[in-house]
Amino acid sequence: MIDELLTTEQATKYLKTSKRTLFKLVQDGKVRALKVGNAYRFKKEEIDEDLRADTLMEKTHARAK
Repeated sequence: MIDELLTTEQATKYLKTSKRTLFKLVQDGKVRALKVGNAYRFKKEEIDEDLRADTLMEKTHARAK
């Protein structure tokens, strides 16, 4: 299966967020990105996995309090 690669603009639309927020998520390690030349590309499947994992971790952490 070939992974669908999204441009920065496509990823921001997919996540319904700003570029600034998207790059903050990348910087914080919450969303993985590929650097291609001067541009970033995002695997749609990895975005979904990363956000599911982050949500699960937040729920687990909240229960532990």
